[in-house]
Amino acid sequence: MGRGAVEARREIEGEVRDAVERVVLPALGAAGRPFELTIPSLGRSSLVFLVGVPRGPGFVVRVARGRRGRRGLRRRIRAGRFWARHGLPTPAVVHAELSRSARRQTGFFLICEARIRGSNAVDLGPDDEGFAAVGRAFASIHAVERRWHHGSLHQPRVGPFGYRLVKRHGEWTRALADLGLAPRRLTRDHRAWLGGFPGLHAGGPFQLIHRRCTESDVMVDDAGEAWVLEPQRSGFGSFLTDLVRIEERIGGRDPERIARLHAGYFSATGSERREAYEALAPVFRADLHLSNALRWARKRAEGVELAEAGYVREFDRFRKITGV
Repeated sequence: MGRGAVEARREIEGEVRDAVERVVLPALGAAGRPFELTIPSLGRSSLVFLVGVPRGPGFVVRVARGRRGRRGLRRRIRAGRFWARHGLPTPAVVHAELSRSARRQTGFFLICEARIRGSNAVDLGPDDEGFAAVGRAFASIHAVERRWHHGSLHQPRVGPFGYRLVKRHGEWTRALADLGLAPRRLTRDHRAWLGGFPGLHAGGPFQLIHRRCTESDVMVDDAGEAWVLEPQRSGFGSFLTDLVRIEERIGGRDPERIARLHAGYFSATGSERREAYEALAPVFRADLHLSNALRWARKRAEGVELAEAGYVREFDRFRKITGV
């Protein structure tokens, strides 16, 4: 977790503790009970805290102060309900305080979710069966499909998915050229490389995808089942967006972990899903590393420490995949 996120949580820890004691515990039928409030070790941006009540409910509390934050919490509730209707593995929202009166009383808008007892997937060993559970969980998520639209769950898009991806890659490579970090011919060469994947333009159906899949977004509980957090970020697109991010960010590019992930995933899907993976995975790996390279390049232009190394690493990976 970034230093800024840690400090932001520590600055409001006392206020959140007071809100839990005065408002949340009474609403959950645990008024006056002792509790422990801790800051999780992972997570880069959300103002999130873990609450444990001895012999009582354990939950996660997420807080926000302004209107934008309240909109984010409302989106989280709506997305969670959508996932729940399809029986998908994400924690249920057990309480919400989103009124202005609640904001005046506690200082926050907040929601509480069921707490998953277990480990973040990134902490699993390479031979841990939890990676197969992660694969099965995402197979169930990707089984929810839409034929005619893609994009954010909250802002669906229509039109050719592959065209938008090619256009986005062109914008990214031109941005790198504008920053003086890539030759102008990169856009042309990369577009030619993408032209070697005709399946990219096949269209729908599109799968429900998480879209981020960082180390803090996936947990494996004590029973060995995987849970996916942050459902409000989800949308519809290609399942490969998720799969290559899990390989990179949670599997750590480790062959053993990825093999177990694939075993769980493809055992729960049809053969056509594996065929699509084998045909198009390089495009989505290039998408991941090109977007990362541009993000680091912009931080480099701002003088952020370690941005140069981040840019070089991601751009090199992108070029190794594409050969451009």
